[in-house]
Amino acid sequence: MNRIFLNTIINGVLRIASVGITFLITAFATRLMTPIEAGMFLFALSLVTVGSSFFRMGLDNVLVRSFGAEGITNETTLRFARGSIWVVILVGIACLLGLLLSETVAINVYGDHAFTPILRYVCLTLPFLTLVCLFGFSFQGIQRFFIANVLQNLGVRLLFVVFALVVYFDRGTIDAKAAFELFMFSSIIFSLLAVWLWYRQSAIDKTIIFDVFRRPKESLFDGELWKSSSNLWVAATMILLVQWSANITAGFFVEPELFAYLSAAQRTAGLISFVLIVINMTVAPRYAKLWKAQKIEELSSLARNSTLVMILAAMPLFFCAIFFSDKVLLLFGPEYSAGSHLLIIMATGQMINVATGSVGYLLNMSGHDKDFRRITLISGISSILIAVGATWQWGVEGAAYATAFAIAMQNIMALFMVKRRLGFFPLFAWR
Repeated sequence: MNRIFLNTIINGVLRIASVGITFLITAFATRLMTPIEAGMFLFALSLVTVGSSFFRMGLDNVLVRSFGAEGITNETTLRFARGSIWVVILVGIACLLGLLLSETVAINVYGDHAFTPILRYVCLTLPFLTLVCLFGFSFQGIQRFFIANVLQNLGVRLLFVVFALVVYFDRGTIDAKAAFELFMFSSIIFSLLAVWLWYRQSAIDKTIIFDVFRRPKESLFDGELWKSSSNLWVAATMILLVQWSANITAGFFVEPELFAYLSAAQRTAGLISFVLIVINMTVAPRYAKLWKAQKIEELSSLARNSTLVMILAAMPLFFCAIFFSDKVLLLFGPEYSAGSHLLIIMATGQMINVATGSVGYLLNMSGHDKDFRRITLISGISSILIAVGATWQWGVEGAAYATAFAIAMQNIMALFMVKRRLGFFPLFAWR
């Protein structure tokens, strides 16, 4: 338990830094760009965030569970190599199509030809950012949390901020196109760093990756890996829809200035759930080990204690978002306080997310990914319908309500599924 506590502290510090960088990027865009440019940049950032998660093909949780339960072995190394090649092939094809269709999409879907070069940079960034994150989850599985945090969140964004500030102070201005070009270069640099950090480990058999290429027909196919990852891929895609469908829908339906307000509120509300991410990163491998050993009481105790810590840590942020929403949003500029009601709505959804505990990880790490997939299918499809209808009818307010409702629905459904499959509620005062 002491080791878990220490790892949680380390993760907490690194996640706070990651949240700070994300905040800084949003403030950077809103303060140093015009509202229209800021809206385009933040929308492109949303697209690449969603895309890098989608193109991981559900392998992130598979790798955490696999490395967490078995450590670095020839089998887990081969599994990672296969999955990485699958990801590269898929994201490569998708981004090539995106490059070819970028102008058409920018004009006919987004409605602004100026978005074309930014969309192209999104396509060029996706393969590298996806791989960086995939390596990050592998490091998480072997419990090297510092490197995992750097690769999953902190590194690319921190390097981008450094590059962007250098350019801004040199030129005195920066636009969405130049900013996203810098984000692309940051992703490329960290993808190379991630490969080097992973394969420099002495426990890794470097010949395995070459065997995959020498015998692609036999080595690339893995029915068991595909079965696990496909279930989680569907679930991960539905989670993305729950969290981002309203945001992406708003990007196409509302003015860039209003989208900037929504993005600022969403990223601020996300601070409430950062503690959930911190603790999940630490306890997810532990969940897998305890379930494999069938230590249900210990698993239940760990889940409840984790939920209690998350609620206590999130409460101050939640109250600030509710009672001082207009003042908090002034950090992004004086005009952004007009989005205070959006922050209140989205903060409520995030607090429900925290209060239900690590329900998704409990189901996935215990092998109940099919149940979690069914839950996410229901909530994901519902979120699309609600997002389109609510945003079309009520604009950014509708998008905020759609996001909060979808997050709450998914987590409450998963909460009761944990009780059904694992036999306990991961709530500190509810058995």
